[in-house]
Amino acid sequence: MEADRWFERHLAGLCPAAPEVAPPLRGAWSSEIDGVPTHPGGKLTLATYASALGLPAVCVPVMRSPAGLPVGVQLNGRRGSERTLLALARVLEQALGGWLDPDESPRAAREESRQAARRI
Repeated sequence: MEADRWFERHLAGLCPAAPEVAPPLRGAWSSEIDGVPTHPGGKLTLATYASALGLPAVCVPVMRSPAGLPVGVQLNGRRGSERTLLALARVLEQALGGWLDPDESPRAAREESRQAARRI
């Protein structure tokens, strides 16, 4: 499988967790992204391909959008690399400020995200 060959040369893959930030609670996803209409399941392709291929994956919160919504990345690894992948996720999360409290004010969260990005 092509993914197996790719992971022979790379420790992990990094990609967006989703093509847009999370919608507000009880909100709706966008009807289009970058001018392209969305369709059911289409937004989940970034988050589901690892599962479809049987690869371990973990999502990590890395910052907030200007509106204060969480933005995450997904780490993917080779089969059987769950411990390595979780260790990488922990390092990434700690480097970028750690858990994003949903009750924290968006302004404070934006400042914390900026400071975390400068540390990298």
